[in-house]
Amino acid sequence: MKNGHVQLSDDHHYYSAPYRFIGEKVKISYTSRIVTIFHNLEQIAMHIRDPKPFGYTTVKEHLSSEHQFVAGWSPDFFIRWAQRLDTSVEQYIRKVLDMKTYPEQTYRSCAGILSFEKKAGKNRLIAACRKGILFDTYNYRFIDRVLRSGLESTPPEPEQPELPFHENTRGPECYR
Repeated sequence: MKNGHVQLSDDHHYYSAPYRFIGEKVKISYTSRIVTIFHNLEQIAMHIRDPKPFGYTTVKEHLSSEHQFVAGWSPDFFIRWAQRLDTSVEQYIRKVLDMKTYPEQTYRSCAGILSFEKKAGKNRLIAACRKGILFDTYNYRFIDRVLRSGLESTPPEPEQPELPFHENTRGPECYR
């Protein structure tokens, strides 16, 4: 795969291979304990077998320098990054991480949201996260739309004013 991993289909688990073999055809040999990856009959990787479905077993040295940065991603990594910006951003990122059963599925969204600090500025990102918290909406697309349209600084919609009472108004007791 493009991310430098091959899938052992029996377990639906992914194992890393050296990045120079991305796009090449490899063969996987495995036992109940070991997974070995070959390219042109040459062993290029060996891992202890992990039956966890949709998990990743990665040797950092197998990854390109770009992917090595991604390998350092974890919920704590994104929470610490968000904490350095503001408590609102941290709260927002924590909610994004909680949206999926597997936090790994949210890493790209978290990285994208936090990258708006450089694209739009720290203060605008903080305001957009506060707006997301206000509307209870936690995803990359929401923050992107708010920042693109400049809505991060607009006040929230005012609550509906209370209607004045008069003799033609029925109260809640009429609807029980």
